[in-house]
Amino acid sequence: MWRLYPKEKALEVYTFIIEEENRNIEVCFKNFNSEEKELVNKLVKKMRENIESDWKEIKNF
Repeated sequence: MWRLYPKEKALEVYTFIIEEENRNIEVCFKNFNSEEKELVNKLVKKMRENIESDWKEIKNF
């Protein structure tokens, strides 16, 4: 198990990074209705599951 701890510089920029990520998400979903957002969520979840399954097969988990 890896134990990673942020350095001072990482803690200083953390809030900025989160704000930027949230802004980018807002931009990505601009002009999407709630049904479209839900569909995107379902599709990305399905993609993640496919990737996880493939990764586990490759790594013999």
